[in-house]
Amino acid sequence: MTDHSTPQDSTTAGGLFGGGGHVGGGATGGTRAAAHTGPDTDTAIVAARSAQLYYRYARAVDDHDYEALRAMVTDDVKMTRADGTREGVEAFLDVYRAFTAQAIPSSKHVVTNILATRAAAGEIHTQAYFEASMFGVESTRVIVGHYDDIHVERDGRLLLAHKIITVDRVLTLPAAEASYVNVGSTAAADGADA
Repeated sequence: MTDHSTPQDSTTAGGLFGGGGHVGGGATGGTRAAAHTGPDTDTAIVAARSAQLYYRYARAVDDHDYEALRAMVTDDVKMTRADGTREGVEAFLDVYRAFTAQAIPSSKHVVTNILATRAAAGEIHTQAYFEASMFGVESTRVIVGHYDDIHVERDGRLLLAHKIITVDRVLTLPAAEASYVNVGSTAAADGADA
């Protein structure tokens, strides 16, 4: 299994933005300490921590890594899609087991435009766009939509408490090629497309 954890999930601003644990102080040139001692209130830090969870989620889905998915959700995780809401870890994982059963040779989930806002009861409400490309043998299917997820903090880590998936469009394309020749390589010089 691939390790999709981050070395230190309780990220400080210095770890995210470089530079000694401080977030820039604006026009006055001052800085403020950004050590992670409690709930984040800085929107950028909350969004960056949520982005890390989104990355680990997308990578685990593409790698069919159920243990990584299990490790990033709460025991009572919910998933809501067009077909309804399911609750619990096994019900959550069943969605990804069904995805694996489709035997798609490769997929890539890309998550962008992440917004995260700390709400009441320790929840972090997130919004993000996603594009999931499924590279089948005969065609490529691209699913475009958005997530409206709820993340929660447990023992210094963000976990997924409610995954809400809305599909906006599905695009079917010809099959994608599995090989690539880098520009400037010997094969490219011999007339191969690059």
